[in-house]
Amino acid sequence: MVPFFQALPRRFVLSFLGIVLLSSQAWGHPHVFLDGELRVRAAKGRVTALELIWEFDEAFSQGMAGDFDRNGDGKFDQKETKALFKGGFENLKHFGYFLRLELDGKVLPPLKKARDFSPRLDGETGKLVYRFVLPVDLAPRAEGSTLVVSLYDTSYYVDTLWKEGHPGKATGDGSLSMAFSLGKGKAPSEYWGTCEVPQIRVRLGAKR
Repeated sequence: MVPFFQALPRRFVLSFLGIVLLSSQAWGHPHVFLDGELRVRAAKGRVTALELIWEFDEAFSQGMAGDFDRNGDGKFDQKETKALFKGGFENLKHFGYFLRLELDGKVLPPLKKARDFSPRLDGETGKLVYRFVLPVDLAPRAEGSTLVVSLYDTSYYVDTLWKEGHPGKATGDGSLSMAFSLGKGKAPSEYWGTCEVPQIRVRLGAKR
């Protein structure tokens, strides 16, 4: 598997990691920070997609803007978006987009395909924001199901949180009832066996 930072522009990676790699504990601490939001899309009684919104920290955002917003206008045009997709997003499929899904206690296979990738720089904060969709096909049980969506990097290079005050949102045709709650749970870690990770629990049920 290609390490996450190798998906980024070499010039930015070298400058960004130049200091932290001097520390013997560099890989035990996060160096990129992101806050996530979740949208769960339903159609005909099934969960058909997860929409993710990621907001990165200022330092990382500035570095990525410098590498990909070539004309410095604070926006990503079609060419810049394509370059950012290739250089700073596509490789995340090897990490399941930092998601771990459980449906009624069963861990689901990592998600490998994303679509509708749309990056932007926030006009007020300058932070880099990714918006993208992950297609799924999940059928809740007749008596109801619980979907748990954990957001974390197993290597802890990227520190992830579900955005405070945003436990999730239902979208789609309204054929499923959804109740969202924020919490924490245990999940496998690359270095510590298990770790505590941020989770969104979604109680799914058929609309009556």
